[in-house]
Parts: sequence; C-alpha cells; structure tokens
Amino acid sequence: MPFVKGDKLYIKIIKCTDLPANDLFGKSDPYVVFQAIHIEAYTSLKTTVIKSNLNPEWNEEFIFNYKHDYPSTETSFSAIIYDWNRFTKHDELGHAFMKINPDNYPPGEEVTETLNLMGVVNAKGSLTISFRIEKSEESLKFEEERKKLILDMKIVNDLGFPLYIPNNFNVASSYQSLVTETKLKLPVKVAYYSPSLNTAESIIITCIDINGTSTKYTEAVEKYVKCLVEEYQHLALKRNGSFVMVEENTRLPSGGFAFGKYSFVFRIKWRFEENNKGLQNVTNYVVKPNYSSKSIIAIMHCTDVKVDESVWGNDVIEKICKASCMDNL
Repeated sequence: MPFVKGDKLYIKIIKCTDLPANDLFGKSDPYVVFQAIHIEAYTSLKTTVIKSNLNPEWNEEFIFNYKHDYPSTETSFSAIIYDWNRFTKHDELGHAFMKINPDNYPPGEEVTETLNLMGVVNAKGSLTISFRIEKSEESLKFEEERKKLILDMKIVNDLGFPLYIPNNFNVASSYQSLVTETKLKLPVKVAYYSPSLNTAESIIITCIDINGTSTKYTEAVEKYVKCLVEEYQHLALKRNGSFVMVEENTRLPSGGFAFGKYSFVFRIKWRFEENNKGLQNVTNYVVKPNYSSKSIIAIMHCTDVKVDESVWGNDVIEKICKASCMDNL
C-alpha cells in the first residue's frame, strides 16, 4: 500500500558500531543527520551528540509526515554520521542509504535494519535503525478504491511498460515506427486493443520516446496533439466523413490525477465518422510518466455513439490510468 497523505513514518536511530576515530585521543563525537526523501524531501533531522564514543547508542525516535496530495510507492532513507567539533568543520564518519517500499512492510510492524557505512577510507562501521509505518484513514480509503478498481482489469506490457486495461480487451495488433508527421522523427510504439465481443469499441495506446532530444516535453505533447487532431480531420475529409471537436486541449491539474507513476497532461475529445460507417466518440488522454519524463504516452478510447450515447468516452481511460498508478506495477 503506497504512502498517502496523512501517513506517518517513524524512524528510530538506534546505534552505530566501529566508527572511525577522528580525534587526537582515538575517539569521535558522533551524531546522525538524516532524511526521508519523497516524504519530507527538504526536512533533515539529527540526533544528539555523544561525546568520545566509537559505538554510540541513541535510541532516539523521529516522525516524518507524508503531506503530498499524491501517493508514493517508496521513500529513500539517507543518513550521514558526523564527528562534532567545537571550532572546526564537522567531519563525515560515514553515510548510509536504503529504500523503504511501504508495500513490503505491514502497517504498524517495527522493522530493524543494520546498514553498512560508506564514504570514508577503510569504512567498516554500521548504522542500526528501526522504522514502522502508520497508515491514515485516507490510506485505508485509497486501498479500498484500488482493490475495486483493479478487480475487473489485467496488466498488459505490450509496449515495454505495464498498464492495466479491462479484462475483456485483448491486443489485436502492435507495431513500432517513427513519428514523422510532427517533424520530430521520434520512435513510437503502438498497441491496439479491442473487446472479445464484436463491437465498435477500441483502446489504442501510443508511446513516443523523446529521450536524447532537446525538445521540451510540453512542446512535444502539443505537437503530438496537433498532429493527431489534424490527422483525424484529414481522414474525415478524405473519406467523406465528419469531424466535430468536443473538447480541445484541456490541461488537467496533476494534483487530482498524479498517482506516483503517471500524471495526466492533456485531454481531447471529438466525434468522428468516415464513409457513413457510423459515428464514433473518441476520448484521448496524453499522459506523462513520472519515472521517465521524456516519454509521451497517449491512451485513446473509441466508442460507437449508438452504444455509448449518454456517457461518451465512458471512464475507461481514467480507470486504466488510475489503476496503473495506484497499483505498484
């Protein structure tokens, strides 16, 4: 279960062993400075100073409060042990690092870890800590929503990254090419999904890789959206169909949609028809993956107007994105 607003991470700094002697008399005056990154990123806490001791014991407990509006699937604990000096710079005696994934630790259970120290010549010492995660009421609600959301969904990995899609959709085709219409000439992967039943419904997922380019992310998204809309407009004109824009380039606030791994950027909706084959409602989300900010993921849901007149666009895309973000894929 990810960290959710209101959760608390309790960290106890227990002890250090075999610290290097940094003073003239073969001792050190150690204290620990540490952070829980991704929870309170800019908050550093520190223990008291223990004088003349290479095996200090603190047993001091601290609390980090998760205050973000979006869940997070992990935090990073980072600690540096210093030798206190009255008149000169405080020298490092070693540092330690570990990741804490809340999915791996039951709420309320205290876990003890001994971390090897790094960063100084011939370092052989260690830092022992314990921690426990206390979940908020918001966390419990989040977990219930997640369980309901993924109940009728499955994970697909056809484009090289995991996403949830509804159980009744299966991959019909997939391919790779270059995006040349946007003048970016970038690698693109496309997967096309359709339901088991013969209906005029489909999900098309596109991933465009803009790594290694100087193109700004927002600029690339705008070019992709412009290209996509123009392509459908041209197709409708070429095939004696129709194209009606319903919602254009709606920029969505990340606070309501960011679930650790993805955040929505744009939403576009239109109605499209070709050769009198029937009118389709099309909803398209352009999604930014937080773990790889130089990729564009577009998820398109097409439905038959007759089938889905009242709730066109449905909530399939929202479910795909939310489920993929809420679960620790």
